[in-house]
Amino acid sequence: IYHKEQITEVINITTCEEFYDMTVNVNTYKNDFKLLNDLDFTSYNWVCDPSNTLKFQGNLDGQGYTISNLNIQSPYRKAAVFFEITNSEIKDINFDNCNIEGLQDSAVIAGYSNGGDLKNISITNSKVSYNGNAGSEGYFAMVIGRLHKDTTNMTNIFIDDCEIDCNKYTGALTGNINKGNNCVLNAKNIYCD
Repeated sequence: IYHKEQITEVINITTCEEFYDMTVNVNTYKNDFKLLNDLDFTSYNWVCDPSNTLKFQGNLDGQGYTISNLNIQSPYRKAAVFFEITNSEIKDINFDNCNIEGLQDSAVIAGYSNGGDLKNISITNSKVSYNGNAGSEGYFAMVIGRLHKDTTNMTNIFIDDCEIDCNKYTGALTGNINKGNNCVLNAKNIYCD
């Protein structure tokens, strides 16, 4: 039997450690991931490593579960759950009471997008902010800091009771859409209060 496309394994996520590993593990970055329960990051220390330049190319199905009390404090660029996404699907997931702080390209979901589909995502009671270090170019948002290339689709995005605090280039969905690289944002059914 021959299959011309690589078959990916579905990896179930049940702990904060497994969720974090999804964002940094070079051996599984193209896999499909499924969240099996709510995750509370209150006592979890999210480590921001400047050597992590992982471009996540997998898919995440949140199955309607919630990531809460996530705290990412980074002195570096691209502070977010994912450093970058490339042609990824992230769907059916909620983020509540998340605090993301970085130098630039900062958001809840991803610092950069090189194309992907984001749908049925809610972000509530959360904050994305500039860390105050010299050298920031901005690009802060609730969903993705900067759309770099290709097409990013955002459908059924719900943003409520959130705050963005930065020096320049900011928006609810993204802080920038690159003029080159055929970069496109398709946005549908967006709610922001």
